[in-house]
Amino acid sequence: MDRPTLKTRLSDFEFVKLWLSSGSAEEAAEGLIGLKVESVNARANKLRKSGVNIPKFARKKQTTNIAGLNELIDDIRGQQQLFGNQEQAD
Repeated sequence: MDRPTLKTRLSDFEFVKLWLSSGSAEEAAEGLIGLKVESVNARANKLRKSGVNIPKFARKKQTTNIAGLNELIDDIRGQQQLFGNQEQAD
């Protein structure tokens, strides 16, 4: 299958083939030149609502850099104390 562009409208069959051959919505979007991940997800959701059993990709977990955030807070508080404009927290 040639890589489609925005000017090439994929049929639902072609879209499902692309979706199933991809490991993520991002990868499916890369296969569609010029389309955003949001557009690819929207089309997959539309197909699901129509009754098509197109699988969902696992969501990527966002990791929180707790140590980095706490360091940022300490740095900002230290700067506020340096300049004498520390605000009271509620």
